[in-house]
Amino acid sequence: MKTAESKEELRRALRIAAEVVHEFELAKESRSICEAIQTLEVWDTARNILLFSPTPAEPDVLPLAANGLRLSKNVAFPRFDQRNGTYRAALVDDPVHQMEPGKFGILEPVPECAELPIESTDLILVPGLGFDRRGWRLGRGAGFYDRLLATTNGTRIGVAFNWQIAEEIPHEPHDVRMNWILTPTLRQEITP
Repeated sequence: MKTAESKEELRRALRIAAEVVHEFELAKESRSICEAIQTLEVWDTARNILLFSPTPAEPDVLPLAANGLRLSKNVAFPRFDQRNGTYRAALVDDPVHQMEPGKFGILEPVPECAELPIESTDLILVPGLGFDRRGWRLGRGAGFYDRLLATTNGTRIGVAFNWQIAEEIPHEPHDVRMNWILTPTLRQEITP
C-alpha cells in the first residue's frame, strides 16, 4: 500500500476514535498535558514559544499562553497568510482579545499582532491527528504544519491524547519529525 493511502486510512480511523471520547475526559487530559509540559526543562528555557489553537479533538494547550506570558516568554500562535497560503507565527500578549477565527475556523492572532520570525522559535507545540513513538506525526493532509516546521530548529513537541498514539505513522520525505511526544501518560524524547 502506498504511503499516502496508508495515511488516509489511518486518518479515517483516528477521526472515528475522536468521535467517541467524552468532552469531560478531553478537558481532564488537556489539563494533565499542560501540567506535564510545564515540568519540562525546554519549557523553562524557551524564550519564544509557538502554541496552537485546538480543534475540539485536540488537547487544549491555550492555558499555557497565560503561563508563558507570566514568565515573560514571547507567546505566538499560527496565523494563516492568505498571500502565500502558509502559516506564520504571530505574537499575542492577550490571547482572550487578540484571537479570532481564521481561514479554517481555528482561532488565530488578529492581523494587528506582530509576526514572530519562525526561525527564532525555541519551542513549538504541535497538534496532529496521530503520532507514533518514533516522533512521526500524522496531520490533516494539507502539509501546512510540515511547511511551517521545516523553517525552524526549535524543539518540536507532538502533543496528543493517549488514543492518538499509533503503532506506526507512515511518513514521506517532506514530513517533519518531532523531538518529543507528550500525552497524559507519555513523555518521550525522541533520539535521532
